[in-house]
Amino acid sequence: QMRQWLPQGLDLSGPLRAKAKVSGKKDDLTLTDVRLSAAVFGADKPNFELSGRVSHVTPSLKGLSLNGDVALGPVAFAKLRRFAPVASMLPKDLSADGPVSLKAHAEGTLDKLTFTGAAEASESGVQFGELFRKPPGTPLRLSADATLSGARIDIKKAQLKLHTLDLTTSGAMIRDTTPTLRLDV
Repeated sequence: QMRQWLPQGLDLSGPLRAKAKVSGKKDDLTLTDVRLSAAVFGADKPNFELSGRVSHVTPSLKGLSLNGDVALGPVAFAKLRRFAPVASMLPKDLSADGPVSLKAHAEGTLDKLTFTGAAEASESGVQFGELFRKPPGTPLRLSADATLSGARIDIKKAQLKLHTLDLTTSGAMIRDTTPTLRLDV
């Protein structure tokens, strides 16, 4: 039974299709032309796609290298909140009553990973406690271009587009410390 291996809250609701070319030795594999698609979070058609390449897959994962893209959506935010790997990272006061879509690209090693990504929630009503309310239909897009190196996160560019506001920031953070950001408006 495959479901026992899936993270809690994934709600695989349709066919899971996967393919990859595998080469190398049993203790140092390379996966190329990786393609995965699935209907998740209760969707009636595929709404998750992953593609890319993974090199130096070893038992220790030392030297693991990847280059890939992932797309998810649309997904009801309430279902995403119940997904175990994500649930603890979302602020408790954050809610949305409609769909969100996510896209990301990652490239590099586990020691130094470059990441670009975007989240789109224009069709959703979004609320953060009593501090922020966005009605459905108001444009909302978050994007980031960052490098993760150990505990350091270098944000080359993060952008928030909310209705007519276009806010851009950059900076660096050390995980588990107070973030310090440079803000360009």
